[in-house]
Amino acid sequence: MEPSQGPIDSGLAVPAWMLVMALCGLAATVVALAAASRSRRFAAQGWRLWLAPTLSAGIGALYGVLLRTTFSHGEWLGVMTLGFLSGVPFAMGVLSIVLLRPAPRSTWNATEAGAPPPREQPTWATALTLPWASVAVAISVTLLTGHEGVICALMAMPLMLASASAGGALGLMLRSLSSHAMGVAAIGSALLPLGAARLEHGIEAPLQLRTVANTIDIAAPKEAVWREVARVRAIEPGDLPWRVSHLFGFPRPIEATLSHEGVGAVRKASFERGLVFTETVTTWEPLARLSFTIVADPVPPEALDEHVTIGGPYFDVLDGEYRLEVLAPDRVRLHLSSQHRLSTRFNAYAGWWSDLVMSDIQGAILEVVKTRAQAR
Repeated sequence: MEPSQGPIDSGLAVPAWMLVMALCGLAATVVALAAASRSRRFAAQGWRLWLAPTLSAGIGALYGVLLRTTFSHGEWLGVMTLGFLSGVPFAMGVLSIVLLRPAPRSTWNATEAGAPPPREQPTWATALTLPWASVAVAISVTLLTGHEGVICALMAMPLMLASASAGGALGLMLRSLSSHAMGVAAIGSALLPLGAARLEHGIEAPLQLRTVANTIDIAAPKEAVWREVARVRAIEPGDLPWRVSHLFGFPRPIEATLSHEGVGAVRKASFERGLVFTETVTTWEPLARLSFTIVADPVPPEALDEHVTIGGPYFDVLDGEYRLEVLAPDRVRLHLSSQHRLSTRFNAYAGWWSDLVMSDIQGAILEVVKTRAQAR
């Protein structure tokens, strides 16, 4: 989740400004719903009902931005920790609800002169959703300042929103305590990410190997399919089907060249923005099976956000294999599988994303092979 090093130029990728607009829209909607829930006399109360949820969500967002800046420095303060990805939005949720000023009860009728009006506590809906405004605003700020890239922001968002809701739920329960106890609990929540990150620093990130497999049925003879597998001719943007990974801004495949046929041959798989993989053939069974190891050439800074860089400390692609299964003389089932490495302290969450992206990219490649083989 380091600063984005350059623009995402995939044609259908989400631009940073569009993501910022969507996040700001989410924040405004959540604050509006929180404001509306504070009184049945919303029209009569006017802008004053917006003030309290806006301020509390803003304080939560300010805390998040400050912690993001803090986690950019120091040996153990890294953003690729649960202390940051889950702990910070959790604390944002606690703060945004604990600091939310209660609304006057709209049905109050004074029975004693000078009696203060009773106050309405936030609803559970407000506690679970208002923290989303804090997260949305904080992510928007980090995108605009270049501290985050679009890919990392989109991948982290589900975990951060869920953690913020959990923090909001705790914040609502804390409101039943005394002011002193509530303050101590809120301060403890704010310090939680720092303590969690410090503990995580002493734990080595587990290494996990994951395999992703895709298949596609092709109405073409095996000879036509093999030709498209061994070497991939230049792929025009219109040749690729739309894929979620393209929306995120992952580079799209361009071509794959082959030095010669047989074991030891070198394939050069090129992607957008200068991303190139050197694939050394380890199995060459003509018309049946092609497998290879994968090593990423030095990745240009503008190709990917730092923490999803292939060959980096958190993620790498290791090998791949094409396998042809003949179903009939003019029908082949093509299998494409790959193995990749994950090395994070939240592999269960990161693995869902890595599997999704790898499967999405492999599926796009298989679609290109199918279209070309059937056209021969």
